Amino acid sequence: MVGTLNTLAIPSTLQDSLLARLDRLSPVKEIVQVGAVLGREFSLDLLQAVLPRKEAHLKLGLGQLVEAELLYPKEEGSQPFVYQFKHALIQDAAYDSLLKSRRLQLHHRVANVLSNEFKDIAQSQPELLAHHYTKASIFQQAIPLWLKAGQQASQQHANAEATSHLESGLALLPHLSDNNEKDNFELNFLLSLGGVRVVYYGYTHPIVGETLNEANKIAQRLSAATQQAFIIYNLMTHYMLSEKYQDLKELIKFMLEKGENEEKGYLFKLFSGHLDGVFKILSGEFSNANLMFDNLFAIYDASVNVPLELTPGGDVKNNIEAWLSLSLQVSGFMSQANEITARHLHSTKTVNDSRTLYHIYAWATWQKLEAKEWKEAEEITSTYLPIAKEFGDPFFIMIAETEYYLARAFQGYTSAFEIGIEYLKKGIEMGATTFYGYCELFLSCRSADEAFTFVEALIRKVEKSGTRMHIAELYRVKGLALQALGKSDQLVEESFQTALNWAKKQAAKTYELRAALALGELWQKQGKTKESYALVKEVYDWFPEELVAVDLEEARDFLNRY
Repeated sequence: MVGTLNTLAIPSTLQDSLLARLDRLSPVKEIVQVGAVLGREFSLDLLQAVLPRKEAHLKLGLGQLVEAELLYPKEEGSQPFVYQFKHALIQDAAYDSLLKSRRLQLHHRVANVLSNEFKDIAQSQPELLAHHYTKASIFQQAIPLWLKAGQQASQQHANAEATSHLESGLALLPHLSDNNEKDNFELNFLLSLGGVRVVYYGYTHPIVGETLNEANKIAQRLSAATQQAFIIYNLMTHYMLSEKYQDLKELIKFMLEKGENEEKGYLFKLFSGHLDGVFKILSGEFSNANLMFDNLFAIYDASVNVPLELTPGGDVKNNIEAWLSLSLQVSGFMSQANEITARHLHSTKTVNDSRTLYHIYAWATWQKLEAKEWKEAEEITSTYLPIAKEFGDPFFIMIAETEYYLARAFQGYTSAFEIGIEYLKKGIEMGATTFYGYCELFLSCRSADEAFTFVEALIRKVEKSGTRMHIAELYRVKGLALQALGKSDQLVEESFQTALNWAKKQAAKTYELRAALALGELWQKQGKTKESYALVKEVYDWFPEELVAVDLEEARDFLNRY
């Protein structure tokens, strides 16, 4: 393609034809030209305010344009008449027929009319006002309106629109002569854009890191502490889920220092403590994570305003509790984990934030998957999927679909086997390290050899990265794969024993019980009845007697056989 978009969009013969039609309507040509400046559709009231003429005269002219099939009227209830161009090409031809100087005048006139006479529209649709100021080359007034429009769209979870508005404003910043003003605007644009891109592209996408790093440089240059706290909060999430743990640790250290030294260090303490706790969960330090989150709840101040659209996970307290529920589940404190999940699911009626709902539903599903409560997991994510699709955030939809098919596949629905495997692979490729523990699904629907290859690759990956949350489970599944391949008991036992050792080291009682059961079953087949019973009984007795859980039921069944 060569040439300008307008030239390409309308072939010259068609453009000439449209212009000729407009020329034949010269008495009302100005009406259609002003209408083209207003947009694809416009109200009679707005047209009359921009082009002051008697209403009867305007209606007569508009009637001629309707008769000529250039416009058609749309009556919206009790509202004034709205007219729409019959085709975008007609609007383009009418707009192109204006001299550039006249276009600038008209856009400026429209902006002034909207600001002074249509304040409701200017407030609810700042992007419309921003568009006219931009087209009028009045960039000083257009820039803050693009920022406002982007922030409003972000708050309404219209992320595609928010991205467009914010990028439009960023493109105008070179027109500002004051460097300090330019930096302040760029910081706020990038802060908002970083949050939008987190949701739209996913936490690990490179463009998220690029946007937030650029914002962080400007925040440091301006000593903008509050904005920097939010920027680094999002950036830490990006590094953590991208498994760039050295970068994460450096930011956590920086945030902790800021929290101690800054007069207003609360946000730095809260955000760094939150993500340090999540990092400890992903690293497999469950006891430390539980303790850290308890300390966070002690300093949490609900009166401090934390805009949801600027955080990576929506409501901060909900997010902390969601992660804590997983840590408690793995640590063996299943009742507390279930209590958090139930409370969060009950709260959804009062929540209308995409990030917060994601961390309620997806984490509730995850907690049930960790508990092997497959049916409950399916029900939760079945409720969430249409909500995620309504908000339209691609990454959140992908996670919900993955959880849905995993839950169905683990229930034995053969139709979900292959889909579940493909989603599992896709999720892991996109940085969803939380899915590492479900590679046991390969043993249900793929060859033992493929299961072994996949889990071996994951073990190498987590040993290198340090994402050891599921390392005990990975070694247990490796042992099961070796068994299915007919390998020696010694090799199988080594894997089960490694799983058990990791679970004990991490105080991951749920995983310890599963590893003990796997090793106990192997010993039982070898005739080591007393040893197998004692192994499982020791772990089983740690749990409260009244606790009901799938893993405990399996352990009871094992113990009752002897």
